[in-house]
Amino acid sequence: MNTSILNTRRALTLLALASLAACGGGGGGDGGEPPVATDLAITDANADAVARVGLASTSVGPLAANLGTGLGATGSASQVVALVSRRAQALGLKAASRVQPQAAAVVDCAVSGSVSVNFSDSNANGLFDATGESISVSASACDDGSGFTLNGSFTMTLGSFTDARNFGFTMAFAGLQTTTAEGSVRLDGELAVQLSGGNTLDLSSPSIVLQASRSGVSYRFALASYVAHVVDRGDASVQRVTGTFSGTGLDSYRVQVTTPVDVVQRYADDYPSAGTMKFVGAAGSVLKVDALNATQARLSVDANGDGAYETVRTVLWADLDR
Repeated sequence: MNTSILNTRRALTLLALASLAACGGGGGGDGGEPPVATDLAITDANADAVARVGLASTSVGPLAANLGTGLGATGSASQVVALVSRRAQALGLKAASRVQPQAAAVVDCAVSGSVSVNFSDSNANGLFDATGESISVSASACDDGSGFTLNGSFTMTLGSFTDARNFGFTMAFAGLQTTTAEGSVRLDGELAVQLSGGNTLDLSSPSIVLQASRSGVSYRFALASYVAHVVDRGDASVQRVTGTFSGTGLDSYRVQVTTPVDVVQRYADDYPSAGTMKFVGAAGSVLKVDALNATQARLSVDANGDGAYETVRTVLWADLDR
């Protein structure tokens, strides 16, 4: 799969900016449990914030799935170690003799820290290729010199495997955090992923939580009852999403999101060029966001839920990033 569909740097920017213009306050937080989310009453006054956070919601699932699809495609346990730690192939070769079926290995990272890997190889062939096999990865301040530090852990379990382009798996994240000079992203929760034909992802999650910081501002973003279908068509990603999201960018209120028309984003662009996102809040209030092109979107607001859009306006995607 084209890794541009899962642009981590862009996802971090979108998610961070989503927190900076909250409906009624700043994005600061202490990392504690947020209040129980209630439905947000959507109005023209908060439509930009809803659109901003909604756009960010299309990044969370693919961001989490990126790690798993890369791991599954590598095949051998030694390659998994090399991929996770972003080390040269020499690191994978170094680990190859140490990662054995039903055994664990600890590999030092290039600058500092380490990554430990536990590979459960049910058919004892040294490959990650059988239903029920799992890989658990735990990173401790792993700095490989490529600009980020990895901490936390995740477990990936194969649910089905045909080949490196067709397999299904689940991932459980426990404080998996990547830190760069721009900020940090932390994932907790569970995600089920099916990769088909090497270019199609089907994602689902009962709950996945992303916590991040950028320029000293911390925030939290949560997806529930999340289902997404993402296709890499070569020059662009095509995504269909349903779910409920909440977070700092909406003062922890909750909004339901669907995509009545698939959202298309070319890899060369920062924003979608086609598609429709629909957000439903309290009392049937609705915001509809139509991508007109890669620079403009049309926002239509039905604040009283009567099916008629009281306000319709065209905005620049870039203005939602301010």
